[in-house]
Amino acid sequence: MRTETEQLTPREPCGVVRWVLHRHDETITCEVDLRFRRHCLLSVVPAWDAPAAVFEAFDDPGIALRRHAEMARRLREHGWKLDRRASTF
Repeated sequence: MRTETEQLTPREPCGVVRWVLHRHDETITCEVDLRFRRHCLLSVVPAWDAPAAVFEAFDDPGIALRRHAEMARRLREHGWKLDRRASTF
């Protein structure tokens, strides 16, 4: 039987949305993960330079998703093309 803490704490982040974009031969992943309860983490990770990844934490999933859309839009404005997308992965 699980304790209350085990029921509320995910063992791993739950992916909400992930977009993989490419430009020339470079790839960037832009995703939102749901963490403990309603806390979300937005990450933008360039495949060629993972240490340069950008992370932003949010207490509201709706705000995290709007920020994801904004980041993806900006990337597309700079020539990045959507390669694939996933939700709830």
